[in-house]
Amino acid sequence: MTIAYRELTADGAEMAKTESGRQFLSYLIHCALRSDQGAYAVMDGERHDFPGGMGFAPGWLDRPLTETEQRWVSAGILALTNFFGEHVKISMRHPHSGFASLNVSREEAEEYTLYEGDFFGNVLADESVACAAIARRSSDQAADPILAIRVGTEIDPAIPPLLGRPITRCGFVLTGHTDEPKAHTFNGIQYDQYISVYLKPRLIASPSSSLKRA
Repeated sequence: MTIAYRELTADGAEMAKTESGRQFLSYLIHCALRSDQGAYAVMDGERHDFPGGMGFAPGWLDRPLTETEQRWVSAGILALTNFFGEHVKISMRHPHSGFASLNVSREEAEEYTLYEGDFFGNVLADESVACAAIARRSSDQAADPILAIRVGTEIDPAIPPLLGRPITRCGFVLTGHTDEPKAHTFNGIQYDQYISVYLKPRLIASPSSSLKRA
């Protein structure tokens, strides 16, 4: 596939000056653009390419993101976040989103069966919002080793609650369980743009597949 790269604006190029900025840009652009789109920045004579992937806001290169697009892109960034910086294959889903990248094949659904939780918010707003709702799990699922390296829904007791809600180790506000009526609501605002993440259990051997990476 040929990727059409566009040069980042001055703001994007400024962010690309640091390693942490480039890492954030890689997540942002992967979530916003389609797989045939991309952006790049040239720093000190070195070109840095940022390919697209999920396609939540393919028009972003030509105009500012709408609030809905900001929420979808944010949900993707939060779903892909890993506290330890490890690359863990995940299954990202929302069957009624309208995005092909969030549909799931039967093979993927059968392999990635451990429901981690839902991720949502708006990290691009003036007041950043990053939330997660935890899925209910059986005792066997809760003990699976994969959850030792995916801690986005694990409460961090060292961080004070925010508006009465606990904070996870990734710094996300934990809004409750995914099946609760207000699971995707924070501070009185409902977020319909959420992404459900499923993991591949490590206690059960299953064939490998090529999926999104977190």
